Amino acid sequence: MRCIWKGLVPSNLTTLKVNECKRLTHVFTDNMIASLVQLKVLEISTCEELEKIIAKDNDDENDQILSGSDLQSSCFSNLCQLRSEDATS
Repeated sequence: MRCIWKGLVPSNLTTLKVNECKRLTHVFTDNMIASLVQLKVLEISTCEELEKIIAKDNDDENDQILSGSDLQSSCFSNLCQLRSEDATS
């Protein structure tokens, strides 16, 4: 599995736990983020090929990641390929 969703994310999603998805490369796309307003818990672990939590769908410079969400807890562990990007570039 390379991605979890194609299309709309459930708007009432409050908890997402992803574990041992060895071929997963990203969890969300930037267009999905606006739907995650009720997300409170995000846990991702042991996903060997995960490079990004959020992959870009387009070249839009609007990088307000989870800005409208209720995110209270996040945990990212054992993500060897996870990269961070400079938001200013």
